[in-house]
Amino acid sequence: MGHADLSRERRLRRRVEKQGCALRKSRTRDPDRPSHGGYMIIDRANETPIMGHMPFPFSINLDQVDGWLSRHQEDAAH
Repeated sequence: MGHADLSRERRLRRRVEKQGCALRKSRTRDPDRPSHGGYMIIDRANETPIMGHMPFPFSINLDQVDGWLSRHQEDAAH
């Protein structure tokens, strides 16, 4: 993961936290595992997964996190 990707991850992590959630990253180091490099959004209040837990844990990427944030912020504005 390059510097730009790490910066993007930190930026998205902060935005997710402002929504009362946490961005978790898969800890697997095995590139053959489907969750390798993936993310999951968790509700911090009750530690329940919101996105990225189906069809397997850590199944979303940063683009999908960004899309979730965009939709979530649009809903909050209406």
